[in-house]
Amino acid sequence: MAAAFGGFLYFFTYIPYFFVAPRYNWMTLSQKLCSCLLSNVAMAMGAQLIGKFEAKGMGIQWQDLLSPVNVDDDFCFGQVLGMLLLDSVLYGLVTWYVEAVFPGQFGVPQPCYFFIMPSYWCGKPRTVTGKEEEDSDPEKALRTEYFEAEPEDLVAGIRIKHLSKQHGSETSRSPGAPSEPCSLLPFGQFPRAQTTSPASQEMPDSAVQQCLGLMGLSVLQRH
Repeated sequence: MAAAFGGFLYFFTYIPYFFVAPRYNWMTLSQKLCSCLLSNVAMAMGAQLIGKFEAKGMGIQWQDLLSPVNVDDDFCFGQVLGMLLLDSVLYGLVTWYVEAVFPGQFGVPQPCYFFIMPSYWCGKPRTVTGKEEEDSDPEKALRTEYFEAEPEDLVAGIRIKHLSKQHGSETSRSPGAPSEPCSLLPFGQFPRAQTTSPASQEMPDSAVQQCLGLMGLSVLQRH
């Protein structure tokens, strides 16, 4: 769909040339330059100038880039090339703006005035310089020997932080290791809930029961 629409739009921008060509001799230089803001019109006008030079039997030469075809025409082929370069810059700016403001389904849109924001031009990119800093965890003091220590030599593929469950007016938080997430199923939805540890495939049953008990969940005992 996008390819068909793009092709149609490309050829549609050539239509204004059919209105420019019959009025070419009565147009001013500024009007001719404004017509060249459409790249297809600029190419058509450039081809027209090349045809006029060929009709004179001399063809277009490098020394003729800034020379008009005749004394009655103030438009030259070099101006066409300059307008094509200007069109490339303008189209690039439009593409950059549209992609930033309307990035699509999986992009993060920028505000319509993003190009005047200092944070857009002076912001520093995020780089990984070492081990990721851990957020302060107030539950670390409550950990006992029933909780398995977090492995230091593994890279966490999934990290769960600040997991909690609301019990009326009170909130219970799980102090489990953030780098060893468990697959939890709500109590009552299935006869049993299954827990797995993708990092080590082993976790003390007592630690699992204590962790899930705080959240009102059931656990499947391993056989």
